[in-house]
Amino acid sequence: MEEKSCGSIIYRKDENDTYLYLVILHTVSRGGHWDFPKGKVEDGESEKETALREVLEETGLSISMKNDFREEVKYSPAPNVMKTVVFFLAHPDTMRITLSEEELEDFEWLSYDEALRQLTFQNAKDLLNKANTFLNKK
Repeated sequence: MEEKSCGSIIYRKDENDTYLYLVILHTVSRGGHWDFPKGKVEDGESEKETALREVLEETGLSISMKNDFREEVKYSPAPNVMKTVVFFLAHPDTMRITLSEEELEDFEWLSYDEALRQLTFQNAKDLLNKANTFLNKK
């Protein structure tokens, strides 16, 4: 069985011009892990539409995406299931975060090094590395 989700690595700069990344803590019922906002593609949605919707549903943030960053992660969350997750790089249009209480417990804006330590899964750490490299080349 194939599954597809889309999400975003959300970044902003702090007062020292350092990139900060939004990481979210899923509820224990959803695995209790630190990751980036993402969710399943619904019928008729484009990848970007899914990412925009999921970020808004999970965090309350409206975001603007960088058009030249798209990364895929593939893994098997369960036997006979292959999941593809497409991530975009985005910055928030607003700063007010309202977490989905059913899905999330907490969030943090962290520097690259802090986020790297906080993220639970290696594929999320790899994504963060690609995003950070991409932003620092600009």
